[in-house]
Amino acid sequence: MMYKVGAKTESDVLKADVQKGDFEARLLSELEWLQNYKRSLNTTMGRSPNIDFEIENISAEKVDIPDLEAAKAALLENNREYQALKQSFKSQEILLKIAKEAYLPSLSGYYSYSRSDQWANGADLASNQVGLRASLDLFNGFYKNQSVQKEKLNLEKSQIELEAKQRELTAQLTNLYTSLQTYNSLITIDEKNVESSRRDLELVTARYAVGASTILDQMNAQASLLQSQSNLVKAKYSRKIVEAQIKQLLGQL
Repeated sequence: MMYKVGAKTESDVLKADVQKGDFEARLLSELEWLQNYKRSLNTTMGRSPNIDFEIENISAEKVDIPDLEAAKAALLENNREYQALKQSFKSQEILLKIAKEAYLPSLSGYYSYSRSDQWANGADLASNQVGLRASLDLFNGFYKNQSVQKEKLNLEKSQIELEAKQRELTAQLTNLYTSLQTYNSLITIDEKNVESSRRDLELVTARYAVGASTILDQMNAQASLLQSQSNLVKAKYSRKIVEAQIKQLLGQL
């Protein structure tokens, strides 16, 4: 309309058309990615990839996780991998105890009772026998010692794996909380950038309307606002991923 009344040049209209086409192309690309993500999600749920469904909105404004110290306290208790290694360590302790008990003498007891129809002094003939046997292997080719040493090595291995997993999980948790703090700072910065870019676009648009700036100035301001908003969305998305990773580490997912 401004071009028709001579307030703007044809070049301005063409540049605006190019910008519109660029935004439409980006939109088509994002819609394609959305469909690909939906197909992947359907496949993960064991359904046909072409089933359409609505995506439930998840709030990315807040993070629902405990503070670092509380997370460290709950980490080993709730983490499935660590608990599995802990049970393996306990099982290895039992196997070592069984191997050591092979050195102890073996004891066996028996009891027998017999009765016959023969009579002696007017009563049945009956007998009871009770016995206890003890045996001890004097030499068995060092098999027992070999078995004990083997179980000791397995126990030490289990303990090393348990301690290594504890250090690994603690490092992962600390790194995730560091990333969370970084994204919190980035979100604060991006929110300020969005407000500044939005205000700058308003000013440039007002100047362009009265011929005080060019179409390129307005397009640059629009692109700057779009980039700031995109950065903010990406930072919130990344923070949500970190939140999910922390919950998974704590056994809450």
